[in-house]
Amino acid sequence: MCLVRSCEDGDKPHPKDKPAAYTIEGAKADLSKCYFSDLYTAYNPAETSGKHKFGDRVQFTFRNVATKVRVALYETVPGYSVKDVKFYSDDATQTGKDISNTTATLYTPSTSKFATAGTFTVSFPTVGTSNLSKEEYNKAVISFAAKSGDAGESSRNFGTLNYTTSDDSRLGTDANKNNLYLGTTLPKASYAGTADYYQSMFPNDAGSTLTLRVNYTLVSNDGSGEEIHVYGAKAIVPAVYAQWKSNYAYTYVFKISDKTNGKTGLGDTDPEGLFPITFDAMVTDVMNGTQATVTTVATPSITTYQKGHDVTKDEYSAKTGDIYVMVDGKKDLGTNGKLYTVTAKEGVAISEATVHDALTIGAGGSGNASRNGITLTDATSDATITAIPGVDGNDITVTAGTAAKFTPTKGTYAYAYKLSDGTKTVLHTAVTLKGDAAPADFTTNYYTDSDCTKLATAGDYKDGKTFYQKVTNTGATYAIKVIKVVD
Repeated sequence: MCLVRSCEDGDKPHPKDKPAAYTIEGAKADLSKCYFSDLYTAYNPAETSGKHKFGDRVQFTFRNVATKVRVALYETVPGYSVKDVKFYSDDATQTGKDISNTTATLYTPSTSKFATAGTFTVSFPTVGTSNLSKEEYNKAVISFAAKSGDAGESSRNFGTLNYTTSDDSRLGTDANKNNLYLGTTLPKASYAGTADYYQSMFPNDAGSTLTLRVNYTLVSNDGSGEEIHVYGAKAIVPAVYAQWKSNYAYTYVFKISDKTNGKTGLGDTDPEGLFPITFDAMVTDVMNGTQATVTTVATPSITTYQKGHDVTKDEYSAKTGDIYVMVDGKKDLGTNGKLYTVTAKEGVAISEATVHDALTIGAGGSGNASRNGITLTDATSDATITAIPGVDGNDITVTAGTAAKFTPTKGTYAYAYKLSDGTKTVLHTAVTLKGDAAPADFTTNYYTDSDCTKLATAGDYKDGKTFYQKVTNTGATYAIKVIKVVD
């Protein structure tokens, strides 16, 4: 439906302008086929210099009242490929051997289900010559209300995943190379469904927490065929980044990293597995701009967001502006949240797992290298902010302490949220020294015995000789998000 009006008398409102021009109601299958346009007002040029005048060709841009949503997964686990992804419904069934659902599914809380029927109200609150200079002039404002008594849906299926085969070099010499695997980069992510992969959903201005629950199999790429079965992995999309708008298309990409949560066996006594799944949520094809959020789910989730982020890139751009961080459900980012810049020795990968190790195995403070080759340096973030810029031009209001922001430059960052202090332990580690001269701390930090009871003396040093050190393991645990930034 579209509205055209002829206006010769300035600010006199059109009778359908306020409070609402029209409403449409029905089920999702029907309403998803409806479109709307902004108001077109033609003015008499002898009286008003409007944007359109009598005799101009009338052109409309039609937009869909519904929201479009799609889901994809990919993995970045060094040395492994991921296959046989299964989706479980709740924590009670997460480790069941009979999990067979191969349809990508997102779940929402029982208190905020996906609506299945309702009413759209279309209004034009900013009309008339007095509003000609405003950006929102003649723009349609769309609101949606679920039908009274609508039971809603607690989950939505998006179809089966479109796996890749042996087109990626990371599959190496895997004996099962022709099996179907998840893509290994964001551009090669495995989408669920067919065609453009989108499904129509009703808007949800309030937002709703979205949960992905998966079991999957890791297959070694070294040719051994070794498999690791991971059960009970979970990723959570915070509600503030699932505030769906009419005519917006949302893509949620989940990344399985080298720090995946879940268990590597069945039963309550089985050890925890690799650590978190990470989640990349992106919004594309929107009318008023683009939004990209990246969430690392380490229980709790860490979400990073930069308004205007190019969703075809894995990295953020420093030129695009501030990056925002939220830790799902946490209100103490000013106390337990910390931002670092990260560098590494040649050949050392920077990932959530290696940063976590550096924080726990004696990094020795900001600017000092950990024994795993990762160096963390304090960086500045502001946890007092109360607003995050939204994709629709309106701010997302947040409580101070629940979000932080920083202004990036080129490089790699890590945001760490401390979950617990843990118990400190001392590790004795062997170190083979090279070179003609001993390290400056040789006689205070190196021992000649593996139990670290006999401090080395200056005369003990020899090129290529192995000594021993005490390394403190803090025992602390963190949720980590690695953030890469280009120019």
